[in-house]
Amino acid sequence: MGLKIKALVAHVQGWLVRMWKKLARTKTNHPNKTGASTSLTSGLVVLCLLLTAISISQYVYTNDRVNQAIQSADQLFEELNEAKEQLAERGRELDEATIQLKKDEELLQEMEALKEKSETDDMEIEALKLQVEEQAKKIARMQAIPTGKKVYLTFDDGPSVNTLAILDVLAHYNVKATFFVINTGKTEYMKKIVDSGNAIALHTHSHNYEAIYANEEAFWADWQAIHDLVLAQTGVDTRVFRFPGGSSNRISAQYNEGIMTRLTEQAAQKGRPYFDWNTTNGDAESKALSPAEMIYRAKLGAQKFDSVMLLMHDSAAKTITPQILPEIIEYYQSEGYAFCVIDEHTPPVHQTVKN
Repeated sequence: MGLKIKALVAHVQGWLVRMWKKLARTKTNHPNKTGASTSLTSGLVVLCLLLTAISISQYVYTNDRVNQAIQSADQLFEELNEAKEQLAERGRELDEATIQLKKDEELLQEMEALKEKSETDDMEIEALKLQVEEQAKKIARMQAIPTGKKVYLTFDDGPSVNTLAILDVLAHYNVKATFFVINTGKTEYMKKIVDSGNAIALHTHSHNYEAIYANEEAFWADWQAIHDLVLAQTGVDTRVFRFPGGSSNRISAQYNEGIMTRLTEQAAQKGRPYFDWNTTNGDAESKALSPAEMIYRAKLGAQKFDSVMLLMHDSAAKTITPQILPEIIEYYQSEGYAFCVIDEHTPPVHQTVKN
């Protein structure tokens, strides 16, 4: 609107200038027309004044609009500055919140670390408790073991009907023995061994030398089979065992050279204690011995050892063993021997490995 008025005023002013010049020429060329020229001049003057007034009004109007725009801009700048300050304040608050959040996260991490340490400490305490309890049990076992002479009555290759007869003899003399069992088909007698307070241990599942000494894997598979059978029949999870033929047997060399050396090493690595013997009654000799000879052999241990590991057998064919057992027990009692059973903590008796 202002630009249109300004253009109109400029147009009129240009017209007035042209008319003024024309009037001047008329006055010069026609001196007799002075009155008309004067009137026209006056009109032009009035029109100039009117146009000037309009121009001034337009200027004032435009200036007011400019001032209003400046004021609006100033107000907008103030609002923008306030918004900027508010934004800066929010930024500071956000920074403070971020710092606090980081502190909270660090505190949470410290709490988690303390919790983990507490759990670790609890586990270590429980482990120490178990160690103390195990040590206390070990001390109790050691205290229960006689410090003097000891004899371990051991029976291989059962159970059989002879096992029941042997259990009766043991009960009569109130002594205990250790039975290294195999899979004889009389597995129900295994529980009778345990229920009578005697110890049960592992010998072999098959007692087939060719099969079990074919290789190490075959041997340990057989060991596992008899272990699982004993566990199923008695609930006893024993690791104590005796090698078929003893660790010094040479027959294993027919099937695998050096296997006994490897098996004895593996037994130690697996935590499976094995026990040989240092005395026998001879009831498994290839040449049959008389009862008197068997008793004599059994007594020899007392002349050599303060800790006698006496090998006998309770397989179905060994009917003489239950018959001579009372005299053997009475002899060792008279010699001051305490009758003990074998467990994982018993000092082992090992023969010299020869294969």
